[in-house]
Amino acid sequence: MGNLNNTISCDHVFQYYECDKNGRVILSKLMSMLLALSFHQADSLNIGTDLLMQLNLGWVITEYEVIVNKLPKEHDKVVLETKATCKNRYFAYRQFFVKDGNNILVQINAICVVIDKNKRCIVSIPEKIVDGYNFNNVKEIPRLKKPTSLKSLDKKADYCKEYLVRYFDIDTNDHVNNVNYFDWIMDVLPSHFLDNFNINKMIIKFENEVTYGQKIESSVIEEEKNNGIVHTIHSISKDDVVFAEAELSWKKNNHHVV
Repeated sequence: MGNLNNTISCDHVFQYYECDKNGRVILSKLMSMLLALSFHQADSLNIGTDLLMQLNLGWVITEYEVIVNKLPKEHDKVVLETKATCKNRYFAYRQFFVKDGNNILVQINAICVVIDKNKRCIVSIPEKIVDGYNFNNVKEIPRLKKPTSLKSLDKKADYCKEYLVRYFDIDTNDHVNNVNYFDWIMDVLPSHFLDNFNINKMIIKFENEVTYGQKIESSVIEEEKNNGIVHTIHSISKDDVVFAEAELSWKKNNHHVV
């Protein structure tokens, strides 16, 4: 495992339990692996979970941009990598990569903030929890594209599904771990769609926290096809509260499943 202060990497071979029934890596499991790598990086610099718990702080990701050039499959050997890129007073920008040699299979860009776990609010990033990284200090971090709001389309959702938040969905920040949203967002789509399309890109913005025992509704509108690309617009909400919005693009896979 390599660690160059702001960058850390490790080798990985995808196992069957990390993949769906068609042998493609499950995006939420991939994100969990990459986040675990970033936690290991912080722990190796003595600025990880133990320090955060002492300060009653927690890192939270507010936005993701996921770019999939080629989704890995079972038995694929890859390099997982993450880089603490830049930060300002309130926001940090982190990148994740899945590589095959010099080829980037998946790139994930993330906007991160620090919260006070008692007050449930964003605080300025303490230097002591980023000390050791070679962060580039900037006035403005890169901006990610915002997903289209499902409400703005003024259309009835094509598919909806309700989920109950389980005890094991909750992380040490006492809210739903955001990798669960990946499953909620994609699982609402019918199986024949997921069988026949591969994800090409995803953008997610988290708006409000979801906590233990809540019921949420995952809704999606499927947009018209354009040059073989299908767009889906997603919302995770309950009543009038929006917890997350996402926009995904999909390409038809080479092995059509009826």
